[in-house]
Amino acid sequence: MDSNVVIVGGGPAGVITALTAKSVYPEKLVCLIKEIGDSVIPCAIPYMMHTLSDPRDNAMGNMPLENAGVKILVGKAVSIDIKSRSITMASGEIHSYERLVLATGTEAVMPPIPGVEKEGVFTIRKSMSAMTDLREAVQKARKVVIIGGGFIGTEFADELARDSGVDIHIVEIMPKLLYTAFDDEFCDEVTNVLTPKGIKIHTGCKVVSIDGENRVASVTMEGGEKIPADMVLISIGAKPASELGRKAGLRIVGNGSIWVDDYMRTEAEEVFAVGDCALKRDFFTRRAVPVWLASTATAEARNAGTNLYGIRWCIGRRVDQHYCPGHPKEG
Repeated sequence: MDSNVVIVGGGPAGVITALTAKSVYPEKLVCLIKEIGDSVIPCAIPYMMHTLSDPRDNAMGNMPLENAGVKILVGKAVSIDIKSRSITMASGEIHSYERLVLATGTEAVMPPIPGVEKEGVFTIRKSMSAMTDLREAVQKARKVVIIGGGFIGTEFADELARDSGVDIHIVEIMPKLLYTAFDDEFCDEVTNVLTPKGIKIHTGCKVVSIDGENRVASVTMEGGEKIPADMVLISIGAKPASELGRKAGLRIVGNGSIWVDDYMRTEAEEVFAVGDCALKRDFFTRRAVPVWLASTATAEARNAGTNLYGIRWCIGRRVDQHYCPGHPKEG
């Protein structure tokens, strides 16, 4: 199947890239490939547990894409041939493109803790079916241990505390919650908000095993302390889902992100990357930073979608892409 523009990834970055490309280049055939058919809006995932009366309210629907004339394909892309400008799917189908945008997002990091495979242990998966299963488990659970005190872990703890009958523990290996995101006073304020809700916070602690027979019964922390649990949520972080780009020969920087310039172009001709899989730079230092937010992803998507066929504006005038280089190739 031939398309002018192919986007791989159905999250916010992929969707906004597709809509922008179709708006700026209405004559082009735009195809969005997404692996998850029943995807959800990532930012509101924690609130699907209690706040939303119907988890389907957080569905990432296809109507905006369909109304814009974007073709949607549900399937897994397994390889890219840069030279022939083609993508091979797990089904064996091959799709050609003029411009390719990788918006593959991140994937959850699973810690090497014995017992992570037990029943009752969950990670965050961005599909409606997975989150509906998690919601059902949450509403039955009475003793919950959350491993990881970042944004997802703290948001989930706050959400689960809406049910006053649940014993909730957060175990975080760093000295404070949200330690890598905020200064100490803000981290302390998060603890001050969560503690009065009955949430027990264990910072500077490490989980060494998840215990039980087939199903989780407790977690053991370094030092021997055990916390009873009938449900464990692992949210220790994520990493860029850049393997598809890596196998295609794209440049990958130290933190696993796909290198891009200021216009989201990779080093491969006609290939772009946006969202959580793409390199982010600190505004002041220009060093690589892991800023994986939907607001950042959608800004990058509009940038890429606008400039797919050449940089449209630079210093107030239209220019050819060959005369508008990106940022020096650090990383």
